[in-house]
Amino acid sequence: MLKNKPNGHLPEELVIQILLKQSVRDLLRWKSVCKLWFTIINNPSFIEQLLEVIINNQNNNKSSNPYFIVNSWNRTSKEQCISIDSYQTLASIPEIHRVGFTSPHTICIVGSCNGIVCLIVPNKSNDYVTSLLLWNPATKQTKYLNVPYSCSLKDHYKRDCCDNIGFGFDVKYNDYKVIAVAEPPCPFGVKVYSLKNNSWTICSSCSKDDSWDRNNLTYWVFALVECIRGQRKGKEE
Repeated sequence: MLKNKPNGHLPEELVIQILLKQSVRDLLRWKSVCKLWFTIINNPSFIEQLLEVIINNQNNNKSSNPYFIVNSWNRTSKEQCISIDSYQTLASIPEIHRVGFTSPHTICIVGSCNGIVCLIVPNKSNDYVTSLLLWNPATKQTKYLNVPYSCSLKDHYKRDCCDNIGFGFDVKYNDYKVIAVAEPPCPFGVKVYSLKNNSWTICSSCSKDDSWDRNNLTYWVFALVECIRGQRKGKEE
């Protein structure tokens, strides 16, 4: 009696479980294996599961080696360089990706969340207009955003340019968001950028005193109680 031969295909649920155990770099290569794998890896639901697995593994593995971002100036090439270094050994490792700009102006690190880094950089077409850059060091993907308020870099040198920008992940809407607060010489205003919608939204105006980050949250202290009192990274409160 002949037995049915297996067709060589694994159930999709099993494929997902196998892929969830792989590194991000391997997943990027395996997109080209077949149409099914490409669809699974690009699925927002799979990406969300993968992020949860990575975070849980980091929390459960005390020996894991975290990294921190280094912002340095290359005297030879006269470029601002963003690289990744080991936190435990404080030893430089090969750069995952270099964001090299030939502009003499400073690149400002706004912050990072879930492996995505937000930078303030000179605009490609005009060094005296700032742009925002979302950068994924693991996938080497970048996305430029236009700053909703026109301010020259010369004005930013008079204060810490990172004070007016916040970046984080909105867990309620599964969306990365950037918060921009404009001050003189620009007209005052507050806008929130949604990566999912690829658009800026105007928030209610109110006076701003200062901001700080804690536990993946960005907080602003406002002078007017009736205005927005705080801003969760990516989520308005």
